Amino acid sequence: MEYRYACDGCGTVHASNPTQCRGCGGTILKPVPTEELRSRTTGDSIPDTMDPDDIGQLGSTIEPDYESSPGVALDGSIEGESSATEPSTSTWSRNGKLVLGGILLLAISVLIFYLF
Repeated sequence: MEYRYACDGCGTVHASNPTQCRGCGGTILKPVPTEELRSRTTGDSIPDTMDPDDIGQLGSTIEPDYESSPGVALDGSIEGESSATEPSTSTWSRNGKLVLGGILLLAISVLIFYLF
């Protein structure tokens, strides 16, 4: 005879005999024959089957009343803007500072070389 184990506290049925109930953590589980469990179920607890031809559309798609956000490119810029044609002034000033610093360092090196 095949058995299932029902928790004495909450009634959760387990396929094996665990040390604790998975529903409430109770430790008292009673063996229940599977035939008894089958006889407890009634026809009302079994859901009705649905005919696929009778299934209609349950909802509809609503158009949003807002504009979607713009797409963002991998480099972080907004798609559709053409900022790649001309570098920004901050890029020029950063590069200019690097070039100016390099020239100044070279001039100081040459001056030190001629003095010693």
